[in-house]
Amino acid sequence: MKKRKILIITIVLAIIGGVVFSFYYLPSKSTPLRKRMGIPGGFLEKFAKERQIIEITSEGFRGDFEKEITINKGEKIHFVNKDKKTHTLVREFGDQTASIELKPISTLFFPFDNSGESNFYLKEFPEKKIKIIVK
Repeated sequence: MKKRKILIITIVLAIIGGVVFSFYYLPSKSTPLRKRMGIPGGFLEKFAKERQIIEITSEGFRGDFEKEITINKGEKIHFVNKDKKTHTLVREFGDQTASIELKPISTLFFPFDNSGESNFYLKEFPEKKIKIIVK
């Protein structure tokens, strides 16, 4: 009987301690996610600014660009498939053509190591081309 009382008291104190800890030491949900994760201010903004992101949706390409993007040699472009179905990304470089499938909710980091021009389009939307010029 005495051991049971000690066990119950221990459990109650552990619960109370956990509640007190969570109120005083854990950040609230109103605290920005980056602070809760320990990410320094401005990091996410810098990350997004340094990367060229092209989203793929059910309607084709979407992103902060026109139909032509100019980047420097060595930079990457991130193709993000935000659609619920697989899309085929096609690249035309000179007289060469290559394609790759992007599964739903996936990202492809495409490095550009050579100067020149490439055309990209989705097999499902061949009329919506993006020209990427590498300096």
